Amino acid sequence: MGLDPLSTSGLVKKGTIRGNLTDLRALPPWSYHRRQRDSKIRIPDLVWNLLSRTPAPLHPIHPFSPTPSCVDDSSSFFLLDPSLTVWLDGLETAAQPHIPIAATDMAPQPVSGGILNPRNLKRVGVGAVIFFTTIIFITILTRIFGGTVAPEVHFPQKFLNSIGQHQSCVSREGDQNPLTALDAKYAHLSDDKFTIAMQTYKRPKELQATIKALTDRTERIPSLEELVVVWNNLEEEPPKDYVSKSGVPIRYRMSARNSLNEKLIPDPAYKTKAILLTDDDVYYEPDDLEFVFQSWRKFAQYRLVGALPRCSEMRDGEWKYEFCTNKSGQKHYSMILTNLCFSHIAFLDYYSSDAPEAVKIRDYIDEHFNCEDIALNYLASSLTGWGPLEANGFDRYRNMDPSEGISRKPGHLEARSQCLNDFVDIFGCQPLVDETSHIVRGLSVL
Repeated sequence: MGLDPLSTSGLVKKGTIRGNLTDLRALPPWSYHRRQRDSKIRIPDLVWNLLSRTPAPLHPIHPFSPTPSCVDDSSSFFLLDPSLTVWLDGLETAAQPHIPIAATDMAPQPVSGGILNPRNLKRVGVGAVIFFTTIIFITILTRIFGGTVAPEVHFPQKFLNSIGQHQSCVSREGDQNPLTALDAKYAHLSDDKFTIAMQTYKRPKELQATIKALTDRTERIPSLEELVVVWNNLEEEPPKDYVSKSGVPIRYRMSARNSLNEKLIPDPAYKTKAILLTDDDVYYEPDDLEFVFQSWRKFAQYRLVGALPRCSEMRDGEWKYEFCTNKSGQKHYSMILTNLCFSHIAFLDYYSSDAPEAVKIRDYIDEHFNCEDIALNYLASSLTGWGPLEANGFDRYRNMDPSEGISRKPGHLEARSQCLNDFVDIFGCQPLVDETSHIVRGLSVL
């Protein structure tokens, strides 16, 4: 409502008194204070000056609300309790319901001449001359010195990278985003259950210990539909499928080849949208696993959600793969490892699709036998424009930390950094998104 702030009829906007209703947010924050003990509000000379030019008394629109006094940033007014007292330039007026506050009770007669008097007009004219003179002066200096009047600004390399060759990816929306079709494709799958896809290769001891920890309990994990072992040991037949003591189906799936891509295949036999991607040596405690799944289900179905965050930093024009640490003030992360990570099956479908970047990614993984987890983070963030989400339970996730494995090879971190840069070349941009939020069972930090 575009009412004059000095108007006394109708609804009065900010900066005026509407009977017993005053908007203090229209005033400078340093010009008033509120004392909670005696519930008094001091209104500065600005309101006094406004009232002094009001030609007619003010009339209340409605009585006070019985609700306690509060300030709501989403509203345009200030509710006062009937027990409050309003102070106007030292003149005290008890705030009582249905009692009008008349300007004649608090202020002298209106000042003649109003705002448009000769003195004010002169001041406006002088200000306009000074303003335009300054603009002309700056323009002349800019032309003379070639626009170098302002100091040179040096942006961080990571920022320059984001707008240069490795610019940030633009998320695709609507029909242009493959997730639109994939969401419809998998709409029939359950979203109140999840499936575990656990990849293994010649580590029977670790595999059996992990399966036992998750399924050999008297109480079954409520939302666990099935545990699928992705069997990459092509030289040996996998065990027979069976049902665990807690009633969880255990299914072994023989891989077509020993590839890290096998775990990320959207198995046609999957019955759930949520797939927990794991390795044979790491797992959540059962109660915590249920909590993390419910967190994924409620808050982050189109994000990778897991326990092991990793960071990517730009240094000397190159992306570096790092373990996340708070020692240097680093509080963000951009990846979640897929050795303990919930993913929507749609991400696995796109990873295994004929999309040009997906084909190049899979070929790269097979050639280097590394970085499939980084690749899935790239693909997921490129589709959604969102980062992953770290989630943990009461207890720290269990990791057997075997002496053998890809991460134990020399030069592992350097190879991971190379993957970051090579994937940027494949995508033509950097899709990873830094995230600072994390969820902990019993504590949510967003």
